[in-house]
Amino acid sequence: MQGFAFCNELFDASPFQTATQLAALGYAGIELDARCLATLDLEQFRRHCAEQRIAIVGLHWLIARESLHLTHPDATIRANTLCHLQTLVAQCAQLGGQVMVLGSGRQRRLLDGVTFAQGMQFAAETLTVLGGDLVAHNVRLGIEPLAASDNFITHAHIAAELVERVACSHIGLTLDVRAMQAETRPRDELIRTYRKYLAHIHVNDASGKGAGMGATDLRPMLSALRATDYRGWISVEAFDATPDAATVARASLDYLKRNWGSDE
Repeated sequence: MQGFAFCNELFDASPFQTATQLAALGYAGIELDARCLATLDLEQFRRHCAEQRIAIVGLHWLIARESLHLTHPDATIRANTLCHLQTLVAQCAQLGGQVMVLGSGRQRRLLDGVTFAQGMQFAAETLTVLGGDLVAHNVRLGIEPLAASDNFITHAHIAAELVERVACSHIGLTLDVRAMQAETRPRDELIRTYRKYLAHIHVNDASGKGAGMGATDLRPMLSALRATDYRGWISVEAFDATPDAATVARASLDYLKRNWGSDE
């Protein structure tokens, strides 16, 4: 495992301030909401993170805008989505990032009249082309199953089917603790089943709180990651900043460090 990271958007601060704060808390990495890149000086931010000794893990929230859609029946919209993703791959590489998380469930949903087979074809065509960019820049893409906001890639077996269809060495899965509530099998079993596809891991509590801040016991999942020799990043993606983002980040990191080496 490369280290523990935190997703920046929970902090009501600039990415520069957030990176400084996360480094001071002891995080090894920061994962960026791609929506912040439009106003971010990439080279300056990369230098800042290097000075703070915190890695830029990569990007998430990749296509969260109404004009983009992975499975839209309009080929022009799919082409624009591909172009946007290609730009993000280049920006991720410029930042030194290693992974991009393809969530954004509302921009993957099957629209009226689009069948599952058509959606799979549309998505595979786009991702097959994107695979060339990912390989060229040595960035991995993790397709994230999201049942709450998507009606297409809702579960891990569907994401794995798409990965198999695209057959690119740099495209795999992102599994998220909260999103895995929709699965019928325990999280640790999913880790073992889909280990060969795993590109990235998001941890949190099923309630949306930080890791270890609610009822979700992450220890079996962490144990499965260790047992299967997972070598990627583990990023905290919390949605509840109560009582404040710094407290959530600190408590999550403490929980993860305390339990990463424990099977109890």
